[in-house]
Amino acid sequence: MGQGYEDHLVTPEDAIPDVDKVQWKKIDAQLCSVLWQSVDPKTLHHLRAYKTCFKFWTQAKGLYTNDIQRFYKVVSDIVHVRQQNMDLSTYIGRIASLKEEFLTLMPFTNGAEAQQIQTDKFFMVLTLIGIHPDLESVRDQILASPSIPSLDDVFARLLRLSST
Repeated sequence: MGQGYEDHLVTPEDAIPDVDKVQWKKIDAQLCSVLWQSVDPKTLHHLRAYKTCFKFWTQAKGLYTNDIQRFYKVVSDIVHVRQQNMDLSTYIGRIASLKEEFLTLMPFTNGAEAQQIQTDKFFMVLTLIGIHPDLESVRDQILASPSIPSLDDVFARLLRLSST
């Protein structure tokens, strides 16, 4: 898949032995150029500052995997997808596309703690998708917040509002 260059995404430059560093930097610069060309121009101005594939990839992962508004949209699309007027092939293609988007935003994890955080994030979004229309302004505030609240924080906030 990565044609033997995956190490450029997962290995920082300072971990490369000095004897290999010159060649590694040349390849990394070429790969960065490819990465820059593959990014949405609106996002590129932010990511172009990262001059190694490792730094670029680390930043891009953080940017896209913590995008709660995009995650909300993908989960909402998953919950509401119906075949309706699509032919079966188009419908199955839509499901496959949603699965890939979901896995981009919610990648597999190794640790139990990371898995718990992802599960809470998923159920927090499901909660926001299903809340009553009267609470849409609260949902929008939560989705616009700079940090992703925990599931318990969202539950507490919604319960406080319902008791007033």
